[in-house]
Amino acid sequence: MATNGAEEQSKTNEMASNDDGDSSDDDSIIAFAAVDFSGVNFDESPNENTDNNPIEEVLDVVDKAALSYERRYLVPCPDSNSLDENLVDESLERTRGLCHQLSKGQYADALRSDTAKALFDTNNGDGKLVSAASVTDQIRNRTIAYCTSIGACVEAELVAVASLNLFLQLNYTGPSLDQGTDRDSGREETNDTILAGINPHQMFVDQLNAKHSEYSSPLEGGKTMDSSTNEEEKKEPTPTVTKFNSKFQNAVLSELAVDGDWPCQVCQVPYFLLLARSILLTLADPTRPSWLESKTTSIAFVSQDPTSGSIVSEAFTKSSANLVSAHLWSGRATLAHQRLLQGEEASVTLWDELRSMFEHCVESFCDPVDTTIPVEEWHMSEELYNERQRSATILLEWGLAQHHFDRDNKGKASFRTAMERSGLKVEVTGAEGKRTKYQQDAIAQMLVRATSAPRPVSLTDGAMKESNNSDKKIATYSDVTFAAEDIKKQMIEHDEEEGILHERVKYEDEMDNKVQTLTILDQAILLALCLDVKNDNPMDGLTGEQMGAYLERVMYQHDDWMVYSTALLERAWLECEKVHARERAILQIQALADQHSNRLTLTQSTFESVENSAPAQDRLRNLHSIVYPPRWSIMRDLGEKYAKLGIVTTAAELFVELELWDEVVECYQHAGKESLAESIVRNRLTVSETPRMWKALGDLTNEPDHFKKSLELSKGRYSPAYVSLGSYYFAKGELQVSLDYYKKAVKVRPLDPTVWFRLGIISMQLGHWETALRAFTEVVHQEPEEGDAWGNVAAIHIHNKNSSEAYPALLEVSLVIPLD
Repeated sequence: MATNGAEEQSKTNEMASNDDGDSSDDDSIIAFAAVDFSGVNFDESPNENTDNNPIEEVLDVVDKAALSYERRYLVPCPDSNSLDENLVDESLERTRGLCHQLSKGQYADALRSDTAKALFDTNNGDGKLVSAASVTDQIRNRTIAYCTSIGACVEAELVAVASLNLFLQLNYTGPSLDQGTDRDSGREETNDTILAGINPHQMFVDQLNAKHSEYSSPLEGGKTMDSSTNEEEKKEPTPTVTKFNSKFQNAVLSELAVDGDWPCQVCQVPYFLLLARSILLTLADPTRPSWLESKTTSIAFVSQDPTSGSIVSEAFTKSSANLVSAHLWSGRATLAHQRLLQGEEASVTLWDELRSMFEHCVESFCDPVDTTIPVEEWHMSEELYNERQRSATILLEWGLAQHHFDRDNKGKASFRTAMERSGLKVEVTGAEGKRTKYQQDAIAQMLVRATSAPRPVSLTDGAMKESNNSDKKIATYSDVTFAAEDIKKQMIEHDEEEGILHERVKYEDEMDNKVQTLTILDQAILLALCLDVKNDNPMDGLTGEQMGAYLERVMYQHDDWMVYSTALLERAWLECEKVHARERAILQIQALADQHSNRLTLTQSTFESVENSAPAQDRLRNLHSIVYPPRWSIMRDLGEKYAKLGIVTTAAELFVELELWDEVVECYQHAGKESLAESIVRNRLTVSETPRMWKALGDLTNEPDHFKKSLELSKGRYSPAYVSLGSYYFAKGELQVSLDYYKKAVKVRPLDPTVWFRLGIISMQLGHWETALRAFTEVVHQEPEEGDAWGNVAAIHIHNKNSSEAYPALLEVSLVIPLD
C-alpha cells in the first residue's frame, strides 16, 4: 500500500523539530531529515522498471535521440522520423551542432568543435594515454577514452565523417578552400591558413615532428624541405621544389602506407583521412588491429584509476555496438584509403577490412526482398520505398568497392542486385536515328530505356519544387538547394556553327526522344552498369557505343553535381578517340578539373560561374555511389592528352603541379626547351638520383656515361637506357656495339616493337639474317599491320632463297599497304 506523501512529510518534520539536547548519535536521523520524500512510493520494488526512475529515463531518451540523429544524417535514404529538438542535454546539443555543420558543409568547423577539442585535447582530464608507437594508435586510444556513452560515440562518429568529407572535398569533388586574397582584410585565404590548428591537431604535433626526420618521400631520396634549408634556396626556389613535402606530409603518409605501397605524394590533407580511418575503424570494430599490422601498438588506455581500465573498455564496447552506420562509413574510408595508394595491386589488408565492413552492412540493411509486393506498389509505403532504396545504395557501394579492388567479377552481381532492389528497369535496344547534322538517312543507334520505381507522394513533393523567383526547377536535398541549370553549365557543348554532331542522337520515333525522370540513385546505377560494360569488353568501337548509350541516358537529367560530372567525364574519355569530338572532349576534361578551384580559369571565366557552382555538401552527397577519379588523376590524364596533341608546354605545366618530373623533362625536350629541361634534370639529380633522370640527362647532353649511370642505378633493368646507348653508337657507325645494346634492351623489355624493328634493321646491315628475321617476326606478331616489317620479312626470305615463305609475307604487305 502506498504511503501518503503528506503523512511522510509530517513525520519528517517531527523528527527535524527534536530538541538539540536530545540529539542521538545516529547520524541517519540528520541525513534523513534533510531529504524530502513526498510523493515517493516506498512499497515499490527497487528492481521494477517504472516511470519513477527519472535518471534512467533521461539517459534512455538521450541515447535514443542521439541515435535518431545518426540515422537521419549518416544513413542513406533515411526515414522521415521526427527529431526531438527540445530535449535538453549537453551531449545532444553537441550532436545537433555537428549535424548542422555536416549538413552545411562546415567540416573544418566540426573539427574545431567542442567534441573535437575533448577528443584531441592534451589537457583533457579524463585520463592519461600510454605512449603509442603511431598517431593511429593515439587516435584510437583517445576514441576509446571519450566514447563511454552512446551519445559520445555518435559525436565521435560525426567528427570522423566531417574529417573524411573534408579529405574528399579537397582531393575529389572541390571546391577548394583557397579563396585568394580577401578584399577587405587583405589576408591570403589559403588551405593552410583556413586549416591552421587542425591539420594536424596539436595533440599529435610532437609525434609527427619526430617522424618527420624518419620518413621522406621516395621522390626526395631522404632529403626533406624543412627549416634546415638555407636562406638562399628559400629566396630562389627551383622549379623542382616540391609543394607537397610539407612538415607533416611524409610523416602522415608513412602511417597510411599499407603492404609496402606508398600513398600518392601530391594528395592534400592526408591527415584528415588518417583521422577518419582511425576513429571509424575503432567505432566499427575495436577488436580489429589497424592496417599498420604492428603487434606492439595495440589499443591501450590507462584511466586515472588503474583498476577501472576494463570498465572503461566495457562501456565503450557496449556503447559503440549501438551505432548504426559506423561500419558503412568505415568501409567508405577504407575505400578512400585504397584509392590513395600507388601500388599496381590492391592491398590485401585493406580488402579484408573492407569486406568485413560491407558484409556487416549488407546483413544490417539488405533484408531479403518480399517478392509478394510488386514494384508498382512500393510508392504506397514510404517506409518500404526507403528500405529498398537504402539496400540498393549499400549494394551499389559494395559493387563499386569490388570494382576498385578487382574482386568478385568487379561487382557485376552487386550492380544487378542493386538495380533489382531499387526497382530500376533497364532495356538496351536499338532505334533508328541521326547522329550528325547533315545525315540524310537514319541508321540504327544504340538506345537505353530506363524507368525508376514509383515514388511515394511525400517524397516526390519534397524532391523537386518550383522556385518562387524563376521558372527553374530547384532540387532540394537535406535543406540545401541549387539550380539544376547551374549543374548543366558544366557541360561543354558542340560548336553549333562549325560542329557537325548533334548534342544527342535524334531518333525517328519521337517517343525515343522523351524520357522519364530517374532518381539520382538509379542514375548512379546506370553509371555502374556502364562501368560493367567497360570492365567486360575490350575498348573498341562497339564497347564505346554501348557505354555511350548509358551515358546519354544519364545526361538527360542534371540534378546532381557529381553524378552529372561523372557522366561528362566518361563521355569525354570516349570522345577523345573521335576526330570530330576530340577538341570538345579535351575542353570538357579541363572544365571538370577547373571546377575544383575557386579561381578564374579558362573554362571558369566569371565570378558568377564560381558562385553558382554546387557547395561541398551537395557534391559529396552521392560521391560514394559513383566512380569519380581524384583531382591528381584527372590532371595527369589531361596532361597526357595535351602531350599527345602536341600541346607540350601546357602539359609540362600540369606535370609540374603534380611533380611528375620525368614527364616534365620529356615535354620540354619535345618543346625544344633543352636548356630548361637540362636545368630541371640537374636540379632533380641533386635531390634524388633515378635511372630515368640520368637517361634524360644523357639524351640532353649526348653523353654515354650518363646512360651507363642509369643502368648502374637500375642494376641493368632500365630498358630505355640500353635503347639510348644503341642509338648513340648507331649514330657513330659502331653497328656491332649498337646491336649488342639493342639485344639487351629487348631482353629486358621484349614487348617493344619499335626496338625490335631497329634491331632487325641493324642486323640486316651486318648480314645477321637469322637475327633480323627473328626481330621482324616479333614486330609483325606484336603489330600485325606493320607493313614495313612484313616487307623486310619477305626480303629476308628472298635473300635466303626461300620463296615459299616470302610469298605469304608479300601478301600481307599488299593487305596492309594497298597498291594505288
